[in-house]
Amino acid sequence: MITRLSIFWLLALSLFLAAALVATTFIAAVNDFNFFVKVVLSPGLVLWHLSNSLCPPFGERCFLFSERQIAHHFWGLICYITAWWVIFSAVLVSVRALTLHSRGTR
Repeated sequence: MITRLSIFWLLALSLFLAAALVATTFIAAVNDFNFFVKVVLSPGLVLWHLSNSLCPPFGERCFLFSERQIAHHFWGLICYITAWWVIFSAVLVSVRALTLHSRGTR
């Protein structure tokens, strides 16, 4: 049985993994690994563009209540980390549940 505490630790681990992946991607962007950057940032870009389409006309004024470009980029960073956090969380919780199920310890 997956307890609340184990789910909390899995979610915390997935958040750490997501932040580490995005940080590594930004380091790779400095070193011109463009294909790696495009692949890793694509889930976050989808989330970012989806959230921008909800705010007419350009989205800069909608999120974080600011018209500044830095707030818009900070929102993009939040989207990058959130997208990978959801992906890692789903994978880790599923693997944990399947592992417990295959052992017969529900």
